[in-house]
Amino acid sequence: MAITSVSTSARAQLSHCQARLDADLSARNSAARAVAQDEDAMSRAQQAARRELQSRSNKGRIIDVTA
Repeated sequence: MAITSVSTSARAQLSHCQARLDADLSARNSAARAVAQDEDAMSRAQQAARRELQSRSNKGRIIDVTA
């Protein structure tokens, strides 16, 4: 049996839940973008550090940054 009408309070609750879901999705997407940007920045910093270490080792100066 299909329900043909929905009460006003049920519609209001559905709208409220949809709005919260939309906000949560937006927040999740924003957080995912921030994490991706941080990962890109970390990758670039690691590459720069490797280049610097390589440059120093070519000059005969090696610094251990893992200690």
